[in-house]
Amino acid sequence: MFEELINPISDDQPSGEYLKDNRTLYRGYRNAFNMAQSSFRQLVETPDALEDAEAVNANTDNWANLAEECQKCLKETSKDVEIFSWFTVSQLFSNDPFKRLAGALTAFEQVVESNWETLQPTLPEKKRKGEGEDAQAKEVAEFRVKPLLQLVGDTAESGLLYMPLQMLPLVGETDYGVFFKAEKSGGLSDLKEAAIKALSDERSDVEERILALGEAMEALIKLEKTLSEKCFNVGAQSISFRFVKDSIERLLNAIKYLVGDQFTRWPLDPEPEEEPVQENNTIETADETPMSEADLSTGAAQPVAQNGVPVGISVAAFSSAGAVASREQALSQLQSIADYFLETEPHSPIYLLLKRAIRWGGMSLPELLAELVGDNGSVHQRIEQLAGLESAEHESNIKPTAMSTVGAVSHATAAVPSAVATASKPAEPSIPTMPVEEKKEENSTSTDSDSNDGLSAIEW
Repeated sequence: MFEELINPISDDQPSGEYLKDNRTLYRGYRNAFNMAQSSFRQLVETPDALEDAEAVNANTDNWANLAEECQKCLKETSKDVEIFSWFTVSQLFSNDPFKRLAGALTAFEQVVESNWETLQPTLPEKKRKGEGEDAQAKEVAEFRVKPLLQLVGDTAESGLLYMPLQMLPLVGETDYGVFFKAEKSGGLSDLKEAAIKALSDERSDVEERILALGEAMEALIKLEKTLSEKCFNVGAQSISFRFVKDSIERLLNAIKYLVGDQFTRWPLDPEPEEEPVQENNTIETADETPMSEADLSTGAAQPVAQNGVPVGISVAAFSSAGAVASREQALSQLQSIADYFLETEPHSPIYLLLKRAIRWGGMSLPELLAELVGDNGSVHQRIEQLAGLESAEHESNIKPTAMSTVGAVSHATAAVPSAVATASKPAEPSIPTMPVEEKKEENSTSTDSDSNDGLSAIEW
């Protein structure tokens, strides 16, 4: 079902047409979405509406119709971000909501990754206001991601996914709305007891829900990361998935509180790795008295274990083992930090700036200046003069003055304590850095004659 959404619509137009130029076609999709949204709002806002079978069935039919219309559009007409957003939320009204939500989000990310250059909506050239290719590329990117805000939300209780997620059963008849009320009223212990009883009849179903929610979270993180990278490449402002990820996290935490202790291993925890059997290589020594400072300075012999480390040396003697010992190690640690921020904050430019610093660290100073200054020859020449780069190839005719080796050695020895003289070494060259201009927060671009371009006004 979801795989067919990834395939290009045609060779000439992989992402299809710009729907806002075909108002009749777009209006049909908009009407289907409005009907589904209206019937759901009626269930939410009308007392006892959930007991009305006719209203419940009408809502189910409306969302099923929207899902069918959007799926057909994404396959045959346009891979449009807004249509994909409507299709994604419609999966929460299916017979397997969490699993199908995860599948839709995964397909969404794959379409964004493979079709970004043609992904709809692409702002027509006649409506672009930016001057130059760079400005227009930024404008197009921000116009393209703007419709996603209606899906993921820009506040804690907004977005198309928010309310349906609160109403889906987690364990037994307990949804997050029931859990939240019990938490506020102090009735969680009774709710937990009821959930444990319900788990005995639906353990496999609950486990599948947990796994599906985990897949949905992974897909959201990956989609957010992909969009962040695409926008950053053109200097555009992406959008944060923080609030929708918080919603998924709350559902998982609620299930874990209710029945988490009923699982031998929480379904989302990694499989435990089998630890290799280690041979007992412990060496018993008659005397393991720590070495004194005098012993360390004189190099007194100590018992040595099989790994080559003196047995008697205290832990304090190795306190500096974690210190950065080389330039390569420092850059490697920077890469680890960048990987951390890539995983935890893909919407933030922190990891990209760190990776830029690492890349700059591998350049020579002339290469770095060429990238920073670009084609501005006068500035480039002035920096070279101030830095002395024009003298790099200069060879002096001045003969070096003879110097007493003994005097030089004795002077150096006097300046360095004897205990560390042999361990001293030249400092590693630092990585050249330049200040990064902070990018000002910008509102999403592109307002044109069509007031519905991009974000739809949605209030539950």
